[in-house]
Amino acid sequence: MTTRFLVSLVLTMLLTGAPCAEAASLPPDLAETLGPGDSLLVTDTSGAQLFSWNPESPRTPASVLKVFTAHVALTHLGPDFRFTTSFHQDAAGRLYVRGHGDPLLVSEVLGDLARSLAPRLSPVTDLVVDDSDFAQPLTIPGVTASNNPYDAPNGALCVNFNTVAVGRGTDGRYTSTEPQTPLLPFARTLLNRRPPANGRLVLTHDGDQAAVYAGHLIAHFLSEAGRPISGTVRRGSLPAQARPVMVFTSPFCLTDVIARMLEHSSNFIANQLLISAGARVHGFPGTLEKGVRLACHHARENLGWTRFHLAEGSGIARQNQVTAADLDRLLAAFAPYRHLLSGHGRTRYKTGTLNGIQTRAGYIEGLDGTIYRFVILVNTAGRRADPVLEALTQRLT
Repeated sequence: MTTRFLVSLVLTMLLTGAPCAEAASLPPDLAETLGPGDSLLVTDTSGAQLFSWNPESPRTPASVLKVFTAHVALTHLGPDFRFTTSFHQDAAGRLYVRGHGDPLLVSEVLGDLARSLAPRLSPVTDLVVDDSDFAQPLTIPGVTASNNPYDAPNGALCVNFNTVAVGRGTDGRYTSTEPQTPLLPFARTLLNRRPPANGRLVLTHDGDQAAVYAGHLIAHFLSEAGRPISGTVRRGSLPAQARPVMVFTSPFCLTDVIARMLEHSSNFIANQLLISAGARVHGFPGTLEKGVRLACHHARENLGWTRFHLAEGSGIARQNQVTAADLDRLLAAFAPYRHLLSGHGRTRYKTGTLNGIQTRAGYIEGLDGTIYRFVILVNTAGRRADPVLEALTQRLT
C-alpha cells in the first residue's frame, strides 16, 4: 500500500465520520511488533493520524524526554542564549569564580577563558569558587551515587561534565585520556579513593570536590597563561566588595548546547538546562523543583499536554510518564529545530533506553518531501523499538 493511498484513506475516513482509531488502525506487520504496554503514533504535517496504537496511554519515555527539555529551554531561554561565568578579585588578591550553570565549560573553553582573563588580573593569592547559583544538594530522581558518567551530578560551577577522562598507562598509573586536560594532583587523590567507570572519574559534591576541581583546573590554565595562583583553591562566597574583573560568555549558543545534548544523550546537560531555565523564571538559586514546575506549566500551557508526570529533564527517571499523543504535539512544536536531532538516512530522531524500555521519536521524510512525525514508546519487556521504526520507514519512504 503506497503512502499516498494511506493518506487518502485516512482523510476519507475522517471526512466521513469514521472513528479515529479505525482510521489509524495498524496493518498486521506493524501490529505484531508491538505489545500491550507499548504506544505508537504517526502523523502527517496536518496532524492526521496514519498509524496509531494506544496513543493516549502514559508511558515511560526514557531519553526521548530530552526533546521536551530542549523545547522548554528554547522557549524560556531563547535559541541565542549563552551561559556566562563571572570573575571578581578583592584587595587581597583573592580571585572569585562564580558559576551560572554552564554545561559546556570544558577544557578547550577554559584555555581561551584563561588567556582572556590573565592580563586583567593582579597577582592572585587564593582562588575561591562560588557555586551558589544552584542549591545543594540537588537530588535527581533516577540518578544514583554510582561511578558511571551518566550519574554525574549537576551544579552551578562544573567543568568537563563533572567527570575526568582517565586510563592506565603502561606502568599501571592513571593518565589523562584527553590531551587538552591534564590529570591534576587533586584528581589523582580522588582516584585513590574512587575508581573510574567507563573511562571516567565522576566528581561528586561530597567535600565540595566538583566545584573545587573546577577551581584547580581553572588555576592550571591561568598558570599556563602566565598568571599562577600562589595560594589555595577552596569553595566560598563572593563578597560584595570584590571588584568585577570579567564576565566570560560561552562560545556556544543554546542551539549548540542542545545539539550536543541530543547527540550524546547527556543527562547532565539536560538537567543543567532544566534547572537553569527554572531559575531564570522562578528565581535563584536553581532547584529541580523550580525546573519541574516550569516544565509542567510549559507542557500544559504551551503544548497542550493532558496526561503526564514529570520528575526531571533527562528521562533517566522511570517516574516520568507521557503519552504518544502528547509527544506528537511536542514534535509539531519542535519541527523548526528538527535539524538538531541526529540524522539516519531519511529520518531524524531521538532514542531512549532504560532496562526493559526502548523509545524513538522524531521525523521521517517521504520521497515526495512530506515530513511525518512518529512516536514509538516500547514499554513491554522483550519488545524492541527498532523493528517498529524499520517497518515505518519502509512504508513511508
